[in-house]
Amino acid sequence: MTGPLLVVAQAGQINTGAFDPVDAIADITHERQGWLHVDGAVGLWARACPAKAHLANGIEKADSWAPVEHKRLQRPYYTRYAFVRNAEAHRQAMRIEASYLTASEQGVHDPRNYVPELSRCVRGFVTWAINSALGRQGIADMIECHCQLAQAMSQRLTEEPGIYVLNEVELNQFVVQFGSPTSSEAFEGRYQSCSDRPCLLCVRGGLERLVGNARFNHFLADDKHRCFSGGRCDR
Repeated sequence: MTGPLLVVAQAGQINTGAFDPVDAIADITHERQGWLHVDGAVGLWARACPAKAHLANGIEKADSWAPVEHKRLQRPYYTRYAFVRNAEAHRQAMRIEASYLTASEQGVHDPRNYVPELSRCVRGFVTWAINSALGRQGIADMIECHCQLAQAMSQRLTEEPGIYVLNEVELNQFVVQFGSPTSSEAFEGRYQSCSDRPCLLCVRGGLERLVGNARFNHFLADDKHRCFSGGRCDR
């Protein structure tokens, strides 16, 4: 192999919430002088929750992370981040120069050297405001609540005839199968008509259920169970 080695590990698979063994991957990558990036769009925030933090063991060894708040913390779509250990490597990769751009003074942080855009809105304010209101404990409680609801929903669904949960539930996602693939496709239309803004995806005849709305509680979880298992969902 020639050229630099770049390894991408996943902290929270988009459909199942599964984690790569980041700790071991980091050791192997750095033994070969490689760069380890962790795609943490779904699962990186597990580190904020004591009950789930172990799932992301080893992410501190990575060279860069990419968490996304809108997937786990119900922030606006554009709230996403990149954390890079080597600040100079980050700057060199993203720096933009043109004759009409005025150079910043030495030592002054210039945002154009760290992001793709030259112009953008004040995205960080939304993150700061909501995270400040919730605090560390509030974020941890929300993540743990969503994970508990996913566990409860998946357990109740497995008790229903003809409904199968296809993955081990680690975070707030699970994939369900309703009988044959044909019956699953028919059910999708029915579910869409009674769902409260779900994240729903067909996966080889299954449906992926993501529990992650700030207003989602045990009452709504019961509603979803009734809809899944054959009852009518009015909300």
